[in-house]
Amino acid sequence: HIERHNGDGYLMVDGVQLRPCLGLTAIALATAQELDQVVLFDASTHLEAASLVVLSGADTCRRASLDSVVGFFQALGKQVVIIDDVAGMLVTRTLCMLANEAAQAVSQGIATAQAVDLAMLKGVNYPVGPLAWADAFGNHNVVTVLDNLARACPDGRYRANALLRRKALTNTPWNHAE
Repeated sequence: HIERHNGDGYLMVDGVQLRPCLGLTAIALATAQELDQVVLFDASTHLEAASLVVLSGADTCRRASLDSVVGFFQALGKQVVIIDDVAGMLVTRTLCMLANEAAQAVSQGIATAQAVDLAMLKGVNYPVGPLAWADAFGNHNVVTVLDNLARACPDGRYRANALLRRKALTNTPWNHAE
């Protein structure tokens, strides 16, 4: 049984709240909402196009509930990987950090946003540049993830770049930067 809660940004799959990871852990969300059955998916991928989905469940989530969510994605033709419940998961954390580093390069005058994206596209064979990805994911989402990671890991490595934060606040895409 699937219920969409578009305004709240989640699905209910057989009684399990399925949410995108925005830098929080599943147990943090479950605790805040006083729910047991919460599963997160790595939010930074386009689920329609992705062949693989990364999931993590709250410590309170029953195995049968997690299996139900796995089955939901497998029925959509997705391969599923389950990881430990960590802030930022895998893909979201990594891509947000890449976008933050790219923003740092732009803000320091090292390169334009277009040059950074081109370097990552052609130099590393990324399918999309980190700033173009940030535009697609939403600069506000990137900053939200980084802020949540910064609270989980207060050593400073997840501090959002000031220019990235400004892009998020003004809803200005990188392709119009410089």
